[in-house]
Amino acid sequence: MARKTKEDAQKTRDQILDAAEHVFYR
Repeated sequence: MARKTKEDAQKTRDQILDAAEHVFYR
């Protein structure tokens, strides 16, 4: 897995958490 910048990592993490919320709070 390629290393990403902190900004990209934060963005990706936010997207994952957002998707997780959609799953958990369905």
